Amino acid sequence: MKELLEAVAGRLRQETGVRDVFVTTDEQTLLAGTRLPALAVKDGKVTTRKLAGGVVEKSMQVRVIAWAPQGKDAAQVMGDATQPGVLDMVAAAEGALDGELLDIDGMIDAQPVEELASVLYINQQGKAIQQKIITFEYVRQR
Repeated sequence: MKELLEAVAGRLRQETGVRDVFVTTDEQTLLAGTRLPALAVKDGKVTTRKLAGGVVEKSMQVRVIAWAPQGKDAAQVMGDATQPGVLDMVAAAEGALDGELLDIDGMIDAQPVEELASVLYINQQGKAIQQKIITFEYVRQR
């Protein structure tokens, strides 16, 4: 999972244009000093099964969390000329990761499997922040 999280974060940095991309310990937590908009990467569920011939298959879920600052009207959701919204960032993440095996040995599949509704949070400074999560599943055989 460690290799996968590092590869996903690297790919998102490279392909999405979002300047703050980081691995997080919690979906509800932004790192101190994070500049919005931002993308966080979080480990998810892992299932393992044994296949014929001694092959072990792991299905690993990775969650990508998009964070956007409050904007004019619904810019934090829809985006505008001044900032991407969470829908833009999730679409960029999907474009960067769907089908991308990340040069990881044994990886055979990568696809989005779930997208949650966006949620509005109010931070400790009283500012609104929009969040949206997309889950990707990676399948690796060894």
